[in-house]
Amino acid sequence: MADVFVSSAKGGGGDDGTTWANAFLTFAQATGAAAGSRIVLDSAHSESLAGAIWTFTNGVDTNPIIVMSSLVDSSPPSYLKAPSVQVTHTSASIAVRNSCKFFGVFFLADDKEIDFRAGSTHYCMFDDSVLEINANEQFFIGNDGSLVYLKNTDIDWSLGGGNTYFRFVGDGTFIWEGGLLSRTGTIPAALFNLFSGTNVAQIIGVNLIAQDNSTALVNAASGGAAIINFSGCQLHSSVSLSTGTMQRAGNRITMSECDDGTGNELFRFEYEDFWGFTSHDKDTFYLASDGVTPFSWKLTTTGGQAREATEEAHVSPEITLRNSALVSTVFTLNVYRDNATLLQDDEIYAVFEYFDASGNTQSVFVNDVGKRADIGAVPANRSTISDPGWTEDGSPSNPTYYELKATITPGRVGPVRAKVYLPKTTSGDIWVDGKMVAVAA
Repeated sequence: MADVFVSSAKGGGGDDGTTWANAFLTFAQATGAAAGSRIVLDSAHSESLAGAIWTFTNGVDTNPIIVMSSLVDSSPPSYLKAPSVQVTHTSASIAVRNSCKFFGVFFLADDKEIDFRAGSTHYCMFDDSVLEINANEQFFIGNDGSLVYLKNTDIDWSLGGGNTYFRFVGDGTFIWEGGLLSRTGTIPAALFNLFSGTNVAQIIGVNLIAQDNSTALVNAASGGAAIINFSGCQLHSSVSLSTGTMQRAGNRITMSECDDGTGNELFRFEYEDFWGFTSHDKDTFYLASDGVTPFSWKLTTTGGQAREATEEAHVSPEITLRNSALVSTVFTLNVYRDNATLLQDDEIYAVFEYFDASGNTQSVFVNDVGKRADIGAVPANRSTISDPGWTEDGSPSNPTYYELKATITPGRVGPVRAKVYLPKTTSGDIWVDGKMVAVAA
């Protein structure tokens, strides 16, 4: 692996980049480096240009080009974590193509967008860096299976506007792990927009408090397909998970273990798919879930369900109970709804999963006893029970209580898992207690 040196202070027009003494004057001179090469930038390097596409001609996934900040004249190069190298584009977008990794750099798009559609199956990573857009422009992601990975990297939209958001425009993966979102001025309606393609995004441990003013994290109404997960992030208390109606049946947006920056787990768990919305509710719960913090899952259907089918249903998170009794046992999920109209047997049901044979780890699945067995039969009302001890948030006017249960004889010690399915659009919210109850049959 060869090192290629760049320094605005030391470089000259006739230098070949092979040493600090012969450093290239500009970053663009180094982009043709061989596969696996390391481009070493003087930590004091600074340049401004009208625009360019950084095409690392020889960078491939298995042998990307490495770009790093270093103390000038250090041998071997001494990496600086603090992003101090600055490359400014004054009148065109910053566009990166082919496989590359950046460490400790500061890229400023002073008038246009940042474009990381890295090219077919290519990979682009920034670590300990800052990317700033000083314009009402976007951050483009995705193209033909490419991966963009930001690690401990800050994104700064220093000039606010309605277009200052991440835009998925092709098939790709985006990972943002650690860092800070900064912005000034007008805040867009959503931080991420799914314009086209099929995309996967993971945003982990990022401070997103700047996305506030009653805005959303994702515009679900835009036309692309995506699975997006937010985990361990700090969020503004007025931000919502999404805005708009989900357009694709396979789309899913999830938020887990995020808070509002004050230690309040305001967004402990939420997710949205084509058929509905689920959130963690610690104000409404059945007494049996009383543990460290009792809670329930609040399920809301939003439409899209066409028929009674598992693949066309809004589904609760998995509820698990570790079971050690290998005898006939009734496993129960408690359900609450504030609505005078009773739920029917084609509107809600549970599927329980357990290990059947003592020498077999293959799961067995069984429906709850109240599920309609014949999907051609006329739907019937679900049986209700008296209040088993729910704590409701507010004063319900028409509370109804249900049990979804199955009698199972597990064949081995291990977890019994269950999910609740809402295969049809129902009016009002439905709460499923966070704890499964097991009683010997």
